[in-house]
Amino acid sequence: MGEGQQQQPDDSMYNTLRTAVGRGVEVDLYMGETSNHALTHHAQRSFYEMLIRDGIRIFLYQAPWVLHSKFVLIDDDAAVVGSSNMDIRSFVLDHEVNLMVVDRDFVGRLDEIVAGYREHSHELELADWLARPWYQKYLDNTARLTSALQ
Repeated sequence: MGEGQQQQPDDSMYNTLRTAVGRGVEVDLYMGETSNHALTHHAQRSFYEMLIRDGIRIFLYQAPWVLHSKFVLIDDDAAVVGSSNMDIRSFVLDHEVNLMVVDRDFVGRLDEIVAGYREHSHELELADWLARPWYQKYLDNTARLTSALQ
């Protein structure tokens, strides 16, 4: 799954991801180490601990490049590609557009893109995340408080 100018995950999206992990589905999120929107980037980061603890793997795409892809791969058969972020604003207020494609060749091409992302990413481990400096935690959590206004 790609990342964009995202804030907090929508409750239904978050519950869907958690439920999938509970069923044994591997859920990997590719997020940028950096972003061109500092406030939303820090708000998004405030959810990483919760996601990792729920079994969702987070891969950070190396800075200085900004990862702005937005797609979901579902097994080898389907993909959802669009402009939506993983937040309520994109789903309800901004009238974003998504397209579901059921085509193995198309999904295979997106898998190749993900393989490229993985080459330039590292998995975020919970211990490393918890050991980040106090000021980063402060920035992340303060930005989370403002996420509804962003």
